Amino acid sequence: MDKKKRNDIIMTAVFGMLFVAMVWFILGNSTVSGEESGGLSKKVADFLKPIFDPANKIDYDYFHYAVRKFAHGTEFAALGVVTSGLLYSVGKLVGVRLVSMRLFTVLFVAVCDEFLQNFTGRGSSVVDVMIDFGGGVFGILLWIAFIGLVLTIQRHSKRG
Repeated sequence: MDKKKRNDIIMTAVFGMLFVAMVWFILGNSTVSGEESGGLSKKVADFLKPIFDPANKIDYDYFHYAVRKFAHGTEFAALGVVTSGLLYSVGKLVGVRLVSMRLFTVLFVAVCDEFLQNFTGRGSSVVDVMIDFGGGVFGILLWIAFIGLVLTIQRHSKRG
């Protein structure tokens, strides 16, 4: 086996483990009660509010709501990056581009996340699915920009 193929297999394994860990983290957060989830996000909001609103002009409940939604988007942006890395490396191994599969995967996890919350008394929200999916798309775009930058640097280094 050549070195390039071995590196692609290692990259696939690493991103595979990161993907499983990320999905586990997201779905694990969905299994906690509303009170527990709210308590955790309130701690984060209590820490961040003096930093982002030192004059205390933003209503606390609104700020707390924004922190919760930003957390949704952020965890799914990370999922978008990890999913892109996994499917990029799998695609290199099998010689197929799996771009639309990235979108489907992120959307599928977002829907599962909200569905799972129905069983914890928190309920589900179409708005949260949209925020999650938007975060995932942002992560996918970050990956595409990163790979584009890497490939551009590689092309220029081969010329020079």
